[in-house]
Amino acid sequence: MLKMAKVGVLLAAYNGEAWIGEQVQSILGQKGVETLLKIRDDASSDSTVACIKAQFMSNPRVELEVASKSSGSAGGNFRQLILDFDSSNVDYVAFSDQDDVWFENKLANAVECLNLSSYDGYSASVLPWDGNKKVGRGFFQSSSLKELDFIFEGAGQGCTFVLTRQAFIKIQKLVEGNRSLCDDMHFHDWLVYVLVRAWGGRWFFDSRVTMFYRQHATNDIGSRVGMKGISKRLSLLRSGWYSRQCLAAAAVYSAVALERSSSFSIAYELLRDRMERSLRESVQLAMLVARQGRRKIGDRLILVGASIFRWI
Repeated sequence: MLKMAKVGVLLAAYNGEAWIGEQVQSILGQKGVETLLKIRDDASSDSTVACIKAQFMSNPRVELEVASKSSGSAGGNFRQLILDFDSSNVDYVAFSDQDDVWFENKLANAVECLNLSSYDGYSASVLPWDGNKKVGRGFFQSSSLKELDFIFEGAGQGCTFVLTRQAFIKIQKLVEGNRSLCDDMHFHDWLVYVLVRAWGGRWFFDSRVTMFYRQHATNDIGSRVGMKGISKRLSLLRSGWYSRQCLAAAAVYSAVALERSSSFSIAYELLRDRMERSLRESVQLAMLVARQGRRKIGDRLILVGASIFRWI
């Protein structure tokens, strides 16, 4: 009988009493792998910790860490989880939100894909869901890898990410050695993707849906669907927030990568000079966004327009 792979799952929790029990059950119920779950509660003000203790602390596969002070964001909570986690007893490491529900073969699918051709990281498609029914179409992964896509976007929803242990250890070391740069990135998953690409790692994009991706009013950066979600994202574009995140991603890559292409150097310079760019330079960046992104064409067209208006 073949030994099952061990997967360490890092779950960042904060005020998740309404959902966390269902999500933890779906993690512990994964088929074909052995899961070891570490939860870090980011100083919740509700009964999240009490719920976890009452339902799961008798399970030896569950570990709970309770922060005395909030890190201030889901990304900060995850970065601390990455730094704290001892991966010596697992083969793979996965990330989990507190409010989703995983299909029972989610991790087994990921392990199978990572083993296909020695990939370092994995992400998959998700089905937006409000707790009762799907809402909108699925968020599907494009496998069309581009030279500079990591500057403009991550590798999909971080709650689908699975890494080999070797890749996770590299990420731990890089985050520890570049704390101030890494802290500038809001999203831990985008940061992870940048770091993997910086050392020339390989990433598997799975087009299969592997989980229900819960949408609600308190999602980080807002819900991904509906007019409110669209409005929120346009607001972030206009404010320059997205531009600053692209610049932070480029800065992390520049600090870590052993080699940087001429295309990267051009993109980095254009991002740094956002407010001083000429129209010609803004069009040049818009063309890079159009060519280098993996997003749907409609999303890329929005970013093209944002580049010309110097929102990026």
